[in-house]
Amino acid sequence: WMGLFGSKAKRNSKNVSSVEGTSPEPMREEPPQGVAEDGKLGAGSSEIICQIVQRVSGIRVKAEETRSQLQQQVVELDQNTASSEKDENVRENGVVVASYQPPEDTSGMLLLEAMEGESLEVIVRDAGGWAYCRKQGSLQPGWLPASRVAEIAMVIADHESSGHEGMLSVKKGVVVEVVSRHYSGWAFCREWAGPSLPGCSDVRTEGWVTDAYLEDKRSGATLASKWHRLVLQALDQVVSSSKELEVV
Repeated sequence: WMGLFGSKAKRNSKNVSSVEGTSPEPMREEPPQGVAEDGKLGAGSSEIICQIVQRVSGIRVKAEETRSQLQQQVVELDQNTASSEKDENVRENGVVVASYQPPEDTSGMLLLEAMEGESLEVIVRDAGGWAYCRKQGSLQPGWLPASRVAEIAMVIADHESSGHEGMLSVKKGVVVEVVSRHYSGWAFCREWAGPSLPGCSDVRTEGWVTDAYLEDKRSGATLASKWHRLVLQALDQVVSSSKELEVV
């Protein structure tokens, strides 16, 4: 009996030691669904992504077509309304920050000649980098490069940022430059101290201001196409976001 139990004990001891001496195999993690073992997307996932990209591309193309048509409508509406206001005084809400001399070949586009420091009315700015303006004493509005023009406005009430990042705190009576207007009713502004001198760094404070806090000297031509331009801005965002998704 002792021999029998002894031999069993030895065999058990040997089995335990062999088990204890063997490292357990690590658990194998399964790749996410649609992802192959080498980390690449499976055929099914790639097909779905391609379909999504195609739909995004379709949305972008349609948005670009609609934007182009709406831009033309805005220009025609602005020109028609501005033509009816030729006898009214120019509502000066802008200044020329750099002189501009139109080229001889304008390809049928009515361009204005402008001198630095000259006051004018900024009727509308389009997404192509042009500003439709009217000068004092001029019967016909025309286009100027938007980079040569600054739209300015006076703040009619204290505007506080209340600690919100990106908002501009500015006091009543301060004149700001309106860089852009958002369809949600906000304007991106920066401090206005006249045109920046060549070679000088532009360190003016800037941020968002509620549109209602700005004195609005925009003409009826601009206000008549207000909703058209708001839709244009929204379409610009759709096109921009679609392009980003297509790259991804």
